[in-house]
Formats: sequence, structure tokens, C-alpha cells
Amino acid sequence: MKSRGKDTRRLILKKTGTYLRNAIVIFLLTLAALVYGIIFFWNFRQENDKNFTQNDMVHFVQVTGKMDENNYLSLTNKDYRRIYEIENAETKSFTEIAFYQFVGAVEQQTEEPILLVAIDPVHSSYISEEKMQDGIYYTNEHVEKEILNLKIPNVDVDEDGNLHSRESVIVKRPLMHSIKSENESDLLQIRSEDEPVQTIFVTYNTLLEIMKQAGLLEESVKDITSESVPEVLHPSDIIVYIDDMYCIDDCAQALLDDNYLLNYTFEAFDSLSDSLKKSSVFFVVLVILLLATSGINVYLSFCSYLQMQQKDMGILKFYGYSKEQLYNIYKQNINVVFVICFGALLVYLLLLGFLINMDNIWKVIPIMVIFVVVILIILRGLILKLSLKRMVDKEILCLVKSSKEFE
Repeated sequence: MKSRGKDTRRLILKKTGTYLRNAIVIFLLTLAALVYGIIFFWNFRQENDKNFTQNDMVHFVQVTGKMDENNYLSLTNKDYRRIYEIENAETKSFTEIAFYQFVGAVEQQTEEPILLVAIDPVHSSYISEEKMQDGIYYTNEHVEKEILNLKIPNVDVDEDGNLHSRESVIVKRPLMHSIKSENESDLLQIRSEDEPVQTIFVTYNTLLEIMKQAGLLEESVKDITSESVPEVLHPSDIIVYIDDMYCIDDCAQALLDDNYLLNYTFEAFDSLSDSLKKSSVFFVVLVILLLATSGINVYLSFCSYLQMQQKDMGILKFYGYSKEQLYNIYKQNINVVFVICFGALLVYLLLLGFLINMDNIWKVIPIMVIFVVVILIILRGLILKLSLKRMVDKEILCLVKSSKEFE
């Protein structure tokens, strides 16, 4: 009985129509094109991640000032809070970093001017190889001495509110070389300026101490970002780090709408984040459409093939074949077709693995194999359950009559 079933299965397999063969070939070619397209898109996404998503420079938006009726305004601590409110309305995942500068310090021995730049130590990892501490001067230049003496002009305020500079105050602090170079720090690179003077970085608290020693701040000032801090100490620039790359354009536009002056990477492109998002959506939709179209074509071709086999099914039933035997015969034939399809696609994927020069290609290939297997299993299941099962359940007369109507 098994031998008879096997011979019958082979005979039926040989009668596979040209239309069905062509549909399977088209399906294979479509799958091959889709697999190549997915690998290409995977590589495209990897490059995007490297150039954009994983690149801190892209995520930084630098706020340098504000315009008010064609007048340039320096940033204040009110802007520090305003920028936070604007960004918080656009995205919940961001970091705001304010830099404060003090111009007027000079090195005691050389009389060279020094620019003091303060940053919150919480964010110091962006510019320093180690977390910055209060009471220390930090530089990116190699230092020959461990202590730096800075002369800070001591300022007095008279009864009329005028400022008068008396003798300078010497502020002595340890000097450490831990600031990264611009090539190592994207944050320093985006706020890079051709400063003619040496830059020393300090923490917020260190700058507050220096300003108090110079008589520019009251002893009661504890927070450098407080709105009660006089305008003599204000943010030189504010950097906003936005985690989600696709929110950068919206966040930047919200700041521009509030008349802030910005500097950011996407400024040079026309809605690049939007374009990247749309290209991803377009590709996914295209893959789904092509896959659905070719899958439906193969399914309908198998349905037509099985309808043409109805007469043979009726004859086999007449000669004593049960529904289960008929189902198994045609099921095995369909399995053979899908195994051949899988084999051909597997060879194709292996060839792509050797021919395509791409990082992590052999991590992508197994995923593509799983993708192909899932597609073939789903398609095979639909054909067996929705088409073949219905055919073999029909009575002999029904099969013969339906076959004549189909012809």
C-alpha cells in the first residue's frame, strides 16, 4: 500500500502544471530580491547607526544666544529654564548642559590671559576622562606644574553702583590634565572656537568661589543656575543632548520658533531625521506589499493546480483511497516543492554571505534563513488548511463535477 501511494505521489508530481512552476519560480525570484533588499537595507541601517544614531555629535543642539526684534541677546539663567521647558514638551529623553565663562583671569607668572569655563560635574564625562571635582583646574594641555596661580581682578561696587577694580586676588588651585581633545570629545568639537587664550575648565562651585573672591557675587549665592545670579555671570552657551535622533528636528524647530540661535548637525540638512524615518517606513511597506503579492500569487496558483487535480482525486477515491491517504499524497508533494524552494534560497543566502562585503554579514544570514523558513511555513500551512483540506473532503461526484466545471 505504501509503495502504491509513493508511485501515485510521483505520478501526480510529474503532472504539475507549467503555470504552477512559473508561479513558484516568480515567487523564488521575488523572495531572493527581497532577501537581498533586506540585507542591503540592514547595511544601510548599520551605516546610519554609525554615522547618526551612535554619533554624539548628531544628538547635540547648541544654543548660542537669542534674537529679540533683530537684536542679539546673550543667554541668561531664565533661558536655561525656558529651554528646559521647551525641550521637555517635545521629548522626555534629553540632557541640558550649560557652560559658564569668566573672562579676566590671567596666569600670575606669565601674565597670559586665561578663559575659565564651568560645567556641571554631573556632565563632565562628556569633556573629561574622569569626573571633575570642585577646587581643581582642568586643562587639555600637558602640564609641567601641579599648581596654577590665577590673578583675578578684585571688584568693588560704590554707592552709585559703579564697579571699581582694586588689586588682583591670587586664586591657587591644583592643575590636572584630564580634559579630552576635540577629536575625543564631540561636545568640545561642537562648541569649538578659535580662542586666542588658554582655556581652563572648572566645576560650577569652583567658578562660584572664584567669582565671590573677585567680589562679583554675594556669599549667599549657592546655585550658579539660579535666576538671582547677576547678569555678569550667565551661560555662554547651552548644549542640549537629545537621545532620540528622530526628535532632533522637532526639538530644534521648537527652539527656533522661540527665537533662539542654534548650531547643530542636522541644520545642514533638510529634515534628515524625517527623511530617514520615511525611508525606513517606505522600505517596510514595500517589502510587505511584494511579499503579500508574490505569496498570494503562489497560493492562487496552488489552488488552481489542486482544482485541476480534482478529477484525479475523484478517481483515486473511486479506487479506494481514503481522505487521509489523498491528503498525505498531495501534502508530501507540496512539501517536496517547498523543500526545493528552501534549498534553493539557502544556497542563494550562503552565496550572498561569501560575496557581500558587510560587517556582521554572518549574523544577518541566519536571521534571513529564519525569515525564509517562516514565510514558507506560513504559505505551506495556508495551502494545506485552506485549499487541500477542502478538496479531499469533497465526495467523488462533487470532485468529478467540479473538475468538469473548472475545465
